[in-house]
Amino acid sequence: MSYYEKIIQGLSVAIIVAYGSFVFMMVGDDGLIAANAGYLLTCLVIYVVVIIIITVICIVYLSSKSKQQNVEPDEREELVDIKSERVGYFILEFSVIGLVLLSLVEAFNGNEAFGSFSLTSSAGLIFALISVVSISGFSRLVAAIIGTHRA
Repeated sequence: MSYYEKIIQGLSVAIIVAYGSFVFMMVGDDGLIAANAGYLLTCLVIYVVVIIIITVICIVYLSSKSKQQNVEPDEREELVDIKSERVGYFILEFSVIGLVLLSLVEAFNGNEAFGSFSLTSSAGLIFALISVVSISGFSRLVAAIIGTHRA
C-alpha cells in the first residue's frame, strides 16, 4: 500500500469520526437539539478541530514510518486524485441542488415540514451543510481508494 493510499484512508477516518461526533452533539432523542448560536459554533469548531487533529496525527505517523524522505505522488496517483476530486465536486453540486429543492418543498409545505431538521432553523441549516460537506469529502476519498485499487 502506497503512502498516498494510507493518507487517503487516514483522511477518511478523520471525516467519519468528525461527522459522527458532530451528529452525536447535534441530534437528540427527538431530532435536532434546539441550540443557540454559541452551541452551534462550538459544534462547528469541534468538527473542524477533530478533522485537523486526526489528519495531523495521521500525516505525522505515516511520515515517521515512511522509508522515503521525499514522498511525492507519482503520475498514477495524481490522475486518481484528479478523478476523485471530480467525483467529490459532482456529489457536492448535486447535494447543494438537493438542498435547494428541499428548501422549495419546505417553502410550499410550510416552514416546519421537516420538523427539527427544518432548513429555516439555524441548527437544521448547519446540520444540512455539514452533512453535504462531509458526504462529498468522504465520497471523494472513497473514489480515490477505489481508483488506486483499479489502477
